[in-house]
Amino acid sequence: MKKFILVLILFFFATGCAVINVTHLPAYDYAISMGGPDKPKLFYADSVRIDSAMTPYAVIVGIGGSGIREMIIRTIWKKAAELKADIVLIKDGGDRFAGSVATAIPMGRGAMAVAAPAYQATIYGYCLRLNPSLLGVKTDDTKMILEISNDSIREAGILEGDKLISINGFDFGTYPPDVLKIKEGDEVTIKVVRPGTGQIKKK
Repeated sequence: MKKFILVLILFFFATGCAVINVTHLPAYDYAISMGGPDKPKLFYADSVRIDSAMTPYAVIVGIGGSGIREMIIRTIWKKAAELKADIVLIKDGGDRFAGSVATAIPMGRGAMAVAAPAYQATIYGYCLRLNPSLLGVKTDDTKMILEISNDSIREAGILEGDKLISINGFDFGTYPPDVLKIKEGDEVTIKVVRPGTGQIKKK
């Protein structure tokens, strides 16, 4: 069985096919129920980062020969379109050795088998839903608040330099379905950690 699977994988590499797999994240069901565009926008991970304005709800993993990266990305984009993603964020997982492909070379009356190494490329596509409303804060990779554009956040006592811990009880960064349910005008409970003070919870 293992030998058959290996032969199948090598066949995909040799023929230029891409294999994809979809993993559902916590916000998947609610994100799908919201619907979305027929053609998602595509960005590469080094050009944009996931922040509080976007909620990931599915991860598409594409696997294929290292020479067909663009084909893998197109296949991921097509799947993201089926999932009605607003944005699909592409991240290259690099190459890894996946065995050898034997090639028969004619030699007079016979043939010589030559083994060529096969490499597997893995590409990740993150399906993102744009949140219906924005919290109004900009954070860095450590979740520290760099900028506040929502006056009600500042009036509640949240400051630049605070580290954002949770929104409505959910850890900031886990992107639960409830984030997509927040509408403009809703009351939101925010928990932060302030250097020298400790945890602060504000509505």
